[in-house]
Amino acid sequence: MSLAGLLVNFAVLLVSLAGLLVNSTVLLVNFAGLLVNSAALLVSFSGLLVNSAVLLVNSAVSGKKIGLTSKAMQEVLGVDEPDYGHLLDTMKIENDGCISSLRLIQPKVEAE
Repeated sequence: MSLAGLLVNFAVLLVSLAGLLVNSTVLLVNFAGLLVNSAALLVSFSGLLVNSAVLLVNSAVSGKKIGLTSKAMQEVLGVDEPDYGHLLDTMKIENDGCISSLRLIQPKVEAE
């Protein structure tokens, strides 16, 4: 093979290597973005845990709530058992009491 042929092959190899480096850089940038998003998610989750801990320290369990007791609703949501949770004294609303709309995200009414 001639020197010119070797140089052409070497140039093609360098172009291929440059393409790999560009692809690797894009992959690293995407991965860095994923790491940043994951870190932000962890910070948000940590804040949620801190808020939950503060709420639990400043509250007492005053009751229990059981949901998804019907098989029909369990099937709709893809679960096979009821769910449950604790009701805290800070959640209590007296008869004829008012609830601030600022405490609500997506208010709904559930007929029992």
